[in-house]
Amino acid sequence: MKKSELSTRAQLLLMLSLPVMALVVFAWVTGLDALHELRASRSSKAAVEVGVVSGELIHEQQKERGLSSGFLASNGQKFGSELAAQRSVTDQKLEHLRRVVQTLSGSPEAVGTLGKTSEAALAKAAELADFRRQVDALSVKPTESFARYTGAIVSGIDVISAVAKGASNSEIARETTASFLFVQAKEYAGRERATLNQAFSAKQFDPESFRRFFSIVSAQEQYLNAFRTFASDSARKTLDEIVKGNDVDEVIRMRKLAIESIPGEELDVSPAHWFSASTSRIDLMKTVESRVHSYIGDLIARQESSAWRTLVLSLVASASSIVFAILLGVLTIRRLMRRLGCEPYEAAIVARAVAGGDLTQTIQVAGGDTRSVMAAMHTMQEKLHAALKEVDDCGRNMEQSAFMVTAISNEIADTNRRQEGQSGEVNQAMQQVHQISSEVQALAIDASDRSGEVEKLALEGIENVCQNIGSMEATTRQVNRASAEIEELERFAQQIHGILSVIKEIAGQTNLLALNAAIESARAGEAGRGFAVVADEVRKLAERTTGSATEVNEIIASLSGKVRQVVSSMHEVVDTVGATQEQAQQAANAMQAIAATAVTTASVNRRISSVGKKQMEQIAVLRATLETLFVVVQENGNKVRTTAAIGQDLRDVTSRLNAIMAGFTFVGGLQIEAAQHEKRRAPRALNSLRVLVRQGESKCEAVAIDFSLIGMRLRVTKPLRTSESLDLALYLPSDDPVLYATQEPFQVRGTVVWQRADADVWHCGVEFQAMDDAVAAQIGECFRFYNKNADF
Repeated sequence: MKKSELSTRAQLLLMLSLPVMALVVFAWVTGLDALHELRASRSSKAAVEVGVVSGELIHEQQKERGLSSGFLASNGQKFGSELAAQRSVTDQKLEHLRRVVQTLSGSPEAVGTLGKTSEAALAKAAELADFRRQVDALSVKPTESFARYTGAIVSGIDVISAVAKGASNSEIARETTASFLFVQAKEYAGRERATLNQAFSAKQFDPESFRRFFSIVSAQEQYLNAFRTFASDSARKTLDEIVKGNDVDEVIRMRKLAIESIPGEELDVSPAHWFSASTSRIDLMKTVESRVHSYIGDLIARQESSAWRTLVLSLVASASSIVFAILLGVLTIRRLMRRLGCEPYEAAIVARAVAGGDLTQTIQVAGGDTRSVMAAMHTMQEKLHAALKEVDDCGRNMEQSAFMVTAISNEIADTNRRQEGQSGEVNQAMQQVHQISSEVQALAIDASDRSGEVEKLALEGIENVCQNIGSMEATTRQVNRASAEIEELERFAQQIHGILSVIKEIAGQTNLLALNAAIESARAGEAGRGFAVVADEVRKLAERTTGSATEVNEIIASLSGKVRQVVSSMHEVVDTVGATQEQAQQAANAMQAIAATAVTTASVNRRISSVGKKQMEQIAVLRATLETLFVVVQENGNKVRTTAAIGQDLRDVTSRLNAIMAGFTFVGGLQIEAAQHEKRRAPRALNSLRVLVRQGESKCEAVAIDFSLIGMRLRVTKPLRTSESLDLALYLPSDDPVLYATQEPFQVRGTVVWQRADADVWHCGVEFQAMDDAVAAQIGECFRFYNKNADF
């Protein structure tokens, strides 16, 4: 170390000065904040006092406004004495407000918040002195009086609003806002009192006062609802407990009468009774207002007291912290230097030498010093010198031989030899499969060709059958048409038969008439002889006609019989042709089905041929792959046999290394600390165990990455089912490889709690089920083997 450089003790003292300075600055800032809060409390106290006195003046002005309205509405007949007394009270409150405002000069913050507003309120109140003389002289209207007093009252309410806006504390701001809202509600109650006092004194509403009354009632309810929103529970409870009673009920009743009336209608309500009840209600509201102001005063007092405490405590705590930090720093520096045993740069020189492999360093340690860094480094060098010498010897031997697990290597080598012996059989089987696939493809192609021929013949047969069906349909149509014509001919014959019947009937009647004529001519004698000749000729002609008609009728009857026979024969022909046509259609349908089946068969055969071709290609690829695989298996077998040859050397080297490490003694084993986000209830050992996992019918080999008394984390090659339990077979670690290979693993059941993929493997969190003492003891043996404790 250079002489110009500071010593470690000086550097530590310099570092200590920084937090001490920070504590001084913190104490200064904290004190200023507490002092500012104290000043704010005092300013709020002065401002709230102005707001309270302003509220008292507003209350008296509201009374004077109501009495003035009643006085003017009754033309000076009512409320004269009450008005004079009320003015005296109002003047007293105004004078009180002036005195309180003058006291604000001692609080600059309060002056900035309320100065202009309070001066404006005082000026508005002072202007009422001249206005009162106009009221006494009845030279103003009630509405003007109402407006002037309302202006002064609004100026007073602005003072209360300024108090709420200027509050620095959120709770005080909330309560002062609630107070402002309640004063507004009380103001509108005063306006309601003055408006109805005027109306009841005049015994009626005019339209303007009626409209104003409704707006006043609505605003009063809105401000009351807003007060209930901002006020504390105790303030709301105070309002409900105080503002009630007969006078409140009377106000509600008279208000209802006023609401239900119409402008110009007579109001039969005593103005004195209304003013008394309304004033009583407003006085009750004033009581609530006073309670709210009292609560605000208590809040300010508590804030001021808290500010004082904060100021005193911050100063005391800061001074104590500074003194404690200095003492603690000095003691810590002294203890640290004792723990080091020397300057840090000296320890760094020794550490660099040991890290570079030089274990011959001379380390000076004071007598009896066993706890300093230098003493620990002396002990470490001695241990490393003895242990690493043996490790170096083992390392040199391990350079000549690398150990792979001998038993596993031999098993793999044996398996490879068996696979090499079976490669010829597999190759022969693949050739047979290739030949069978070729025959299957040839048969499929031949079947496909034959199916095409069957399809062609079936289509030709369907075409011929369809032609026959068409011819039969044409024959059926012609026979049906001829049958219809013959039936028409039979109908004509029947008509002729009817006509001949008529002719025969006429001929019979003619013959009868001729016979009668002959009888009459005989009676006539000579005079009827010529007529008798004519009658005889007529009778003969009628007989011939009857004979001819009979012959024709017989011919027609014979013709009708023949026609009916022909029609019946034609119907039989049509039925036969129809049956034949139906059979031909069935044959066509059957041939179509045969054709469709032939088409499907041809398509299937073509697919079989295509699949057979692909199968042959895949078999060829598989055959090539198997040949490559057999070569790889043979190469792996050679490598495994080489690896097995050096396995025993590695076992010997590791035995020597374990014997060296057995010389270290761990008291009670290594204590495992819980990780920051540890979820297990027992410590986990980050060591590997061989595990056989069985789940249902499947089983697989797994490695436990870590384990504890309640579960383990597994690494497996495939995911496990989280809905089923696991049967785990755990292999205990052992120094004896024969004992390890021949041991019977102990069984335990578990459940998969979580599972995630990591590259080509899966990590699974398993929780043990139904742990008994025997299983716990076996897992405890695993902890003891790795020289670790099983409990936190």
